[in-house]
Amino acid sequence: MMHPDIQSYHEQQTPDHREVCELLASTILKHLPEAESKIWHRHPVWF
Repeated sequence: MMHPDIQSYHEQQTPDHREVCELLASTILKHLPEAESKIWHRHPVWF
């Protein structure tokens, strides 16, 4: 499940950028399910 703050970040992007953001996030969630995610310095990050 995507962090709500990251979903909100995606919704603020242009359609082309949103597509890239969502692809990256879904790939990270699929391959690194244990990673912690949050917004840091106004951008999504995973640890």
